[in-house]
Amino acid sequence: MAGIDEAGRGALIGPLVVAAVAVPQDSLMVLRRMGVRDSKTLSPHKRTEIYHQLSMTGAKILVRIIRPSEIDRSTKAGGGRGINALEAEAMESLLSELPPSTVYVDSPTRPQRKLASLFSRSLARRHRIVCENGADSKRTVVGAASIVAKVERDLQIAELRESYGDFGSGYPSDVKTMKFVRRHLKDLDGVLRKTWRTLGAMNNT
Repeated sequence: MAGIDEAGRGALIGPLVVAAVAVPQDSLMVLRRMGVRDSKTLSPHKRTEIYHQLSMTGAKILVRIIRPSEIDRSTKAGGGRGINALEAEAMESLLSELPPSTVYVDSPTRPQRKLASLFSRSLARRHRIVCENGADSKRTVVGAASIVAKVERDLQIAELRESYGDFGSGYPSDVKTMKFVRRHLKDLDGVLRKTWRTLGAMNNT
């Protein structure tokens, strides 16, 4: 079976990271003993530790990093089909490299069938796809994918901080991030998601 999750969907700065983890069903107990669960409940150190352990269990791990420019092109404001369609496309590209019969996906949309409707018919014929809200806390294999996605995004953010300075988490809800963007707006080309409403409102003030 496989689990898929993402990190950075709502961020203003940095990439969206989609991760897939595939394991034999009889390996789930091993993952639980390692402490695999929703990445949001784990410290950065513990997430990194588990990620390294996962890579040694024989789990198949795949990651897709989607840059801000690609996100902007995909949004409806940028003339695209929307970020849900972009995520579905990224997930489908990962699944094309995986053999599992059952795939659990942490759906960011409500109703959850909305995301499932974006997958191709050929994918649905190859896999049993289960889209669930909060699957990262319900399914161990999705928890594993959430850890991979979060660790990979954190690595990307750490690299950006080396180039641009400490901008906080990169999310619009972070006061530090918003102060940083206001001060350095003209210097963040290629890093910001320019079609985000938050940025548009800032440009109009």
